[in-house]
Amino acid sequence: PASIGRVCTRICEFGCQRNLFDEPISIRDLKRYAADSCMDMPHPQAVPKTKDKRVAIVGAGPAGLTAAQVLAKQGYYVTVYDKNPQGGGTLLTGIPKYRLPKDVLKWDVDAVCALGVELKTNIEVGKDIKLNELIDSYDAVLLATGLPAAWSLNIEGEDAEGVWNCLDLLREVNFDRDPKIGKRVAVVGGGNVAMDGARTSIRLGAEKVYLVYRRGRTEMPARYEEIHEAEEEGIIFELLTNPTRIIVENGKVAGLECIRMGLGEPDASGRRRPVPIEGSEFVLDVDTVITAIGQKTDLSYLEGANIELDAKGRIVFDDLTLQTSNPKVFTAGEVVTGAGAAIQAIAHGHEAAESLDRFLRGVDLKEGRTFQLVPRPYNYGQTYLEGVELERRRVHMQILPLEERLKGFAEVELGFTKDEATREANRCLVCMNENCSGCTMCARACPMGCIDVERTGLQETNRKVLKYNIDLTKCMFCGICAEICPTKALVMSKDIENAEYVKDRLFYEMEKALRR
Repeated sequence: PASIGRVCTRICEFGCQRNLFDEPISIRDLKRYAADSCMDMPHPQAVPKTKDKRVAIVGAGPAGLTAAQVLAKQGYYVTVYDKNPQGGGTLLTGIPKYRLPKDVLKWDVDAVCALGVELKTNIEVGKDIKLNELIDSYDAVLLATGLPAAWSLNIEGEDAEGVWNCLDLLREVNFDRDPKIGKRVAVVGGGNVAMDGARTSIRLGAEKVYLVYRRGRTEMPARYEEIHEAEEEGIIFELLTNPTRIIVENGKVAGLECIRMGLGEPDASGRRRPVPIEGSEFVLDVDTVITAIGQKTDLSYLEGANIELDAKGRIVFDDLTLQTSNPKVFTAGEVVTGAGAAIQAIAHGHEAAESLDRFLRGVDLKEGRTFQLVPRPYNYGQTYLEGVELERRRVHMQILPLEERLKGFAEVELGFTKDEATREANRCLVCMNENCSGCTMCARACPMGCIDVERTGLQETNRKVLKYNIDLTKCMFCGICAEICPTKALVMSKDIENAEYVKDRLFYEMEKALRR
């Protein structure tokens, strides 16, 4: 929870009912505050082993550790294998320390191990131990190896000294190996990894950092916060620009030749396809090029394991059960879903644990289960905030001052104070519990101004409604109040029609609305 409270992409906040009022609840930041508040407490004790089945998990990233945690709580013997010196997967190797301090990640990993999970690090399955050995030695195996490899640019000069794969650079930095880069850096890509590479380069001493992206700002897949903070830190955005050649002198990077791009028709991703503009070539004066255009799997460890792959070399698996062609072997996370957020890998880990438990108990893997679609963020319209009182608005986390950020890898987001967390939590509308939370959304939405709501102050923990009244002499029974009520404390009867002035058809019970 402490790690995800820092790096989660906040998918749940897009569905927050508070969006309809002003801004969503800072769910991720509150999760971080709750986890950080527990860091001085001891980890939970190991769960007794009540099952005689043993599970091997390959990969100690978000998906693998999630499945391990669930299975350990169910009493299984769980062993996790990982090639890195610590658990965490990409959270360990690919997320910079200024976003996720490694002692925080270690606390989360230790909490999983405390449940009785055995974590074997510095063991690369496929080299130090064969996958077949695990399949033969354990009752079930989960493959959760993520996306450890990266796509190359496939342009001239990519093998020159001074060209870095961004994943390799971040790994070196996170393991304190002091990688050397030049003073003028070009980072190619527009996602979160590219932003991490650019911001890391600044912290490593680069004087000028370009971010080269072939599409425009609105098409960038990186989070808004990452883009904004990168610009604050001095990253120069070269948008609608694509590299065509790395200029090499004496075996070293001497420049990056690029071409300007225009945007054509949308491609399969829904974004407009970049099209080169003839005659627009130019050269960026750089001595280091960092590539961050996407990640891919490395399935070399499957050799000899008789796991079926499709025509594109991907693992064949059941979308619902995550079972592969070998009944004992399951898979989860980015190794089969492709690049995504850590929280999505965690969700996949839960599904994998459910399948593994059913398999080990001899229960039908599919009965009662439905395919879990990853929700697409809903694009709420821009809320007009000028009329919303300051004390009701979203609490935004404080960040490290710019001059302090650039001195090193200190954590940028500082976390909530207790007062800030309390204030933000009190903004919650307690959705769908059929109790009035005093949010006043009904009063604000009422076109006739006939609703009067008064509740306790926002800072009071004993929240309750002090007064609630609807003036039925003004009400025109439009139903807007019931429609917008996030807790469903207000309900309209099914047979009422808009603009029908029949007061006894309005379902409004004071006692029901004010239950606490």
